Amino acid sequence: MASTSANLNDLGFDIFEQIISHLRNEGQQRIVPLSLLSRQIRQHMLPVMFHHVCWPKDRSQFLPSSLWPYIKKLEFIYKSDYKQPLWVSQSRHGPAMKLLSAALPHIPNLTTFIYLPDFPPSFDLIDALASTPSLHTLHIPTSFLVHNALSIFNSFHGVHDLVIEQVEKATLYDAPESKRLLSVQCVANIIQGCSETLESLEIPGEYCPLPNLLQRISLPVIRNFLLTGFPPLDSDSQNYPLWTVVQSMQKLKVLEVHCRLRVIGASPHRYELLPPNAAQDQSNLFSSRIESIIISNPSFSDQIFKYLPHSLRSLVLDFIPDSWENMLLSGNDTMLAYHKPEMISSSASKWAGLRALELQGIRYFNRAEEPESDMAGIVAVLEQLEFLHTLKLAVEFKEDSYREGSRQERKIGSVDEAMQHWANVFRKRIKSLRELAFEKRRHTGKGYGRRAAIGAPLWVWFS
Repeated sequence: MASTSANLNDLGFDIFEQIISHLRNEGQQRIVPLSLLSRQIRQHMLPVMFHHVCWPKDRSQFLPSSLWPYIKKLEFIYKSDYKQPLWVSQSRHGPAMKLLSAALPHIPNLTTFIYLPDFPPSFDLIDALASTPSLHTLHIPTSFLVHNALSIFNSFHGVHDLVIEQVEKATLYDAPESKRLLSVQCVANIIQGCSETLESLEIPGEYCPLPNLLQRISLPVIRNFLLTGFPPLDSDSQNYPLWTVVQSMQKLKVLEVHCRLRVIGASPHRYELLPPNAAQDQSNLFSSRIESIIISNPSFSDQIFKYLPHSLRSLVLDFIPDSWENMLLSGNDTMLAYHKPEMISSSASKWAGLRALELQGIRYFNRAEEPESDMAGIVAVLEQLEFLHTLKLAVEFKEDSYREGSRQERKIGSVDEAMQHWANVFRKRIKSLRELAFEKRRHTGKGYGRRAAIGAPLWVWFS
């Protein structure tokens, strides 16, 4: 019988690519020796080895031009040994920016560019990036918005996915008005240049272009719109009507507004997408295609809930996100009001088509006044949602009383029993329900002694 043998060259390219990708994830020290085995193996490895490049890292020179066709994703990062003051980092990155500026227009297959430093890029780098024809995804910090490159930002074309991330602890609120307007104009120019192709847009609320800037911009194919950080600079929702921006996005499928509370003086300001004094007829507010809405720090006085479209399938309301402590400073007593049935019943009729609902927000900070949730009332309201299959609730369950320092024996499992009881009730009352989760951190309820106020959500699932 003739013997058969196989070697790496006999593997199909798809299998070989998976092997290389696995080795690449374990580090260059595993993959470089393999690439030296033969010329044929190296040719197979090059597209995987240089598909994603992080630079300058520990390199003083950019990659040779023979490797440029393989680069599809490029991250411009700090060098690993640059633990220096900002001005030192900028000066050391100057030569790297110059090299990259010369290379960018000639990297033929570059689709994703990510800029990570928190200091501004050079004018030439912005210009070169705008001249990169294959660029589809652009991820930049707000420090990238160089004011003297304002006109260059109009030259970005063909970008499908744009992410502008706010530099940590940076805010426009304290900046002079002229600088604030220039920063917002930079964002408007990028959006305008990419308006015909932009499908996903994520920007800080502060940098969201004013409606009068967006009036001349059409976004015919945008599907995902995310706002992060602080809300738009004007605390008066009527003077900064974000709803007019959303109204123009006729193919929008996902809207996420993750805006923090802005505290002015001692008062927190919630941003309302559609304030009560807005124009009354908003029947066409949302695209008929919208399927998912996520809102942090919402208010039930927001008229947006009256106009939710029948196409909506997923709704997430995070009433007290990470900036919840601002509410403590204001002495606000409506922090936990959302889980009262009367607060959600007025809006629940507009949620008829929902498949997934999440109500998040309890932080358990006030032991003396933590009300127990009216679970019976909540069930009565939510059983109207006949198509609901996934439900996540942060609620306060009844628990055995306990005082720190007392010798009274406490029943630790009382919250678990309550969750199981109400899971059974939901299952019987909402026939379509497939998955249910209650939020339970180790400081939940009144029976666990001292509790930290802040904790990551811990969801307990019932199928």
